[in-house]
Amino acid sequence: MKKYQSTISRLFPKSYQLIDGTDEIFELDLAFWEYKSLSSEELIQRSAYFRSIDGKQTVHYQICNNQNLEEIHKNSSFRTKIFFLNGKYSTGYATHSLFPYRGKFHPQMIRAI
Repeated sequence: MKKYQSTISRLFPKSYQLIDGTDEIFELDLAFWEYKSLSSEELIQRSAYFRSIDGKQTVHYQICNNQNLEEIHKNSSFRTKIFFLNGKYSTGYATHSLFPYRGKFHPQMIRAI
């Protein structure tokens, strides 16, 4: 019997780490498209779905990770703060952390396209 491999490990090398919470089929499809279309350096500069490439953090991940969500939401309720802190990299608000996007497309999806 063959050893089980997760879908993500079959799609990407171990040195390519996805942003936490990237698990929807459309997200994995767009991440795979990025992986197949862009060089390692281009992925570091432009990727919407990867946390790091060969140990180097992507620009998108750094932007999301360096946001001071406590400052942004200092006057928000406890529930609102927890909502945003738990979903920091989620496709709905990873690009701005202000509110879940309620339009036709997610900002992160547009970045990937």
